[in-house]
Amino acid sequence: MVYRELDNMRSPLVTTFHETLGSCFASTLKDMLGSAVCESVYGLLERNGITGGEICNRFDDTVTVLTKVLGTSSRVLVHRTVVEMFRQYSQRADFSYQDSLRDRLIVLKEAVLANHLMPRSRHDGIDFDSVERTRLTSPGETGNHNGPIDNPDTSKKAVNAS
Repeated sequence: MVYRELDNMRSPLVTTFHETLGSCFASTLKDMLGSAVCESVYGLLERNGITGGEICNRFDDTVTVLTKVLGTSSRVLVHRTVVEMFRQYSQRADFSYQDSLRDRLIVLKEAVLANHLMPRSRHDGIDFDSVERTRLTSPGETGNHNGPIDNPDTSKKAVNAS
């Protein structure tokens, strides 16, 4: 519907942010309530017009439905979801349980967009220490006009000859 059309127009950072929000909500729900209750909550949201794929795009509506049904205890789910979002983006969750969680989520989203942040889940499989040095010169050039330091084989021979 309208939400799918908006997905096509927004930036990849915003899309990733919303996907991460959906993932954090799903994991919080499962961790806190278990699989059986989790399915019941998804059913409840669906009966209120929010499908599983729309939760991340309609998070305010999701919170409203949960608050209507679960009362103030829903705040625990939302708080933990927002804290997990801050953890995913390696940001300090320096807010209390009483602070406006919606405002904190907006602040995080602004930081993500301004600083081009990616969530941990997007780079968990990357080992940054194993990335090889990128060659900035053509194969015949050393890039160093003072000697053969860029070529490891030549530099070893130069050290051994000394």
